[in-house]
Amino acid sequence: MVIGQSFIPLSIMIAMCFYLLSLTTSFIPVKILPKKNLVEYGTMVLAFVSTVIMMLSRGIDTSKAPFQTLYESLILFSSCICFIYLVFSLKYKISFLNGLVALVSFSVLLYATLKSDSEITFLPPALQSFWFVPHVLLYFIAYGLLTFSCLLSMHGLLKHIRKKGEISVKTAKLSYTSMFIGLIFLTFGLITGSIWAQRAWGDYWSWDPKENWALISWLIYLIIIHQFKSMKNIRKMFTVLNIVAYASVLFTYLGIQTLPTAVKSKHIYKEALSEKPQRKPVS
Repeated sequence: MVIGQSFIPLSIMIAMCFYLLSLTTSFIPVKILPKKNLVEYGTMVLAFVSTVIMMLSRGIDTSKAPFQTLYESLILFSSCICFIYLVFSLKYKISFLNGLVALVSFSVLLYATLKSDSEITFLPPALQSFWFVPHVLLYFIAYGLLTFSCLLSMHGLLKHIRKKGEISVKTAKLSYTSMFIGLIFLTFGLITGSIWAQRAWGDYWSWDPKENWALISWLIYLIIIHQFKSMKNIRKMFTVLNIVAYASVLFTYLGIQTLPTAVKSKHIYKEALSEKPQRKPVS
């Protein structure tokens, strides 16, 4: 058995256990666990390291980027969400979001383990391009940032509904900042994807359903960013729109196959990884 195949189930299980531990810790009062924040942050770090070990092991075994199937991309997605949280938490001390991030990251990994495309696969020659890695990484960093932004908005909205108070300026600003940076990564993801497609098939854009929804989600966030530069009196509206906008990201990533036109899509994972010619890259 190759190294990665033996490490993958174990590392995913370990990561899920750490996420559950971090989630459980978030419910323990500080009086019972004085160093609660440190334990929460530490278990999230360990969960992130476990998923990174899994991806590195799989990459070493196959000598390829370990995010070419939906299964692999979900693990990358979970890692990006966790990493974004760890960076923001370290800088802004937002341990209040720990439980929600742990729950979402755990759920993504659980969903990944239920996928049927966990076998090692290889991109067809046309997709084995330099642009594959930057395109996918840019997109999933963007997805991580936009997920984090949405979770902040969800936390703020739930707190507002429960306590009937104003959504805090800090929560709204951090959510806006994460969204803004996420939009930048989305933009470069679109650009690199177009360059990749042109280099491989001589076509920058083919109005594929996946491409269309990628453009729609980009435009939605662009409009929100330009309309909500001030958080003074519109924090609630921004929060609600942010949550609604995130639905377009999830649909672009996971929901395209539900469309009647999905059979013609060149971006569905199982199709993009087949040996059929003239297929577009996944995003």
